[in-house]
Amino acid sequence: MRNQSFQARSKLHNLKRSAFLIAIATTLFLLKPSLSLASGITASGQTVSFYIPVSNNPRNRSPLINVQLFVDSAPIWLSALPTSIAGPVTIYPGQTMPLRMDFKSNNLFNPNQLQAEVDIEIKSNNQNLNAPRFIWQHRTSNAFETMSSELLDGVGQSFGDSISPDTFPPNSSLFFIGPSFTNVSDNLFISTQTETGIQAVDQQVPDSVVSGVAFTGFLLDLPASNITQLKPFISTFTLAEGNHFIVYASSDNAGNVEALNISSIAVDGTPPISNLSIGQPQFALSTTTLLVSAITPFVIASTDRSRVASPRALEIRSSALMDRASRFYRVRSRSRRPMD
Repeated sequence: MRNQSFQARSKLHNLKRSAFLIAIATTLFLLKPSLSLASGITASGQTVSFYIPVSNNPRNRSPLINVQLFVDSAPIWLSALPTSIAGPVTIYPGQTMPLRMDFKSNNLFNPNQLQAEVDIEIKSNNQNLNAPRFIWQHRTSNAFETMSSELLDGVGQSFGDSISPDTFPPNSSLFFIGPSFTNVSDNLFISTQTETGIQAVDQQVPDSVVSGVAFTGFLLDLPASNITQLKPFISTFTLAEGNHFIVYASSDNAGNVEALNISSIAVDGTPPISNLSIGQPQFALSTTTLLVSAITPFVIASTDRSRVASPRALEIRSSALMDRASRFYRVRSRSRRPMD
């Protein structure tokens, strides 16, 4: 019975010790890697660096001996550089060593093939760790503008992963509920009944954290130099007739701030006035209906009384009143704006 109790305690002790060693290994090596190239590789001749900090737990009693980096695999368009800080180094308890692998894109780089994987192995002579080596697998779909990374041991067991932080600001745009019109000169016209709003979306970038929109603000007919001067957008609003401009922008939960947007809007709330002039021949069939022939000249003049230069569209509707041989028509007309 004593032997069984001793064996049970010994087994429990070994399990605790094993768990402690795994925790140490994770603490030693699971420090998030980072990139030095924020915009990604876009052409040959550009360099990118993978920073892999390696830390020795302060509770560890011995140094990490001969810690060094090796490139297990990389795309053919990346060439390793001798400027890398790859070791071997000795890392003492409580010390962190910022190791680095440098690459340069060569003439095999294809801007249409941006997916790639770089595997960097971390080796150490220490035998008291649960794995003699670890591998950071770095994957990208945009030539390392962003990347996802996973730390594996020699047999493929995962010790954690990481993706690039959110470094991209949101995108804001105006939207309208009701009549709106943009002419060929890109001038925007809306009605006094049109509701104006602002929508913002945090950019969805592969292999990157999306922190979400934190703030969307605007100013109406007032200048601004930064987002802190904007008031929060809460709900849609209508605008009085006249020319206006809106300054708007958004920020996300990671602190990325969008550049200020400025949009000019012409608000038209006054309908145009139309005048119809009809020549001869003509015949008044009633007080509301006039008969004309195919050769009767007529002119419709439309005047927009609005304070803004709103475009006009002229619409003429006609329908046959008598038989085709007589070539007489009944004419109705009206003027409208494209946003009415």
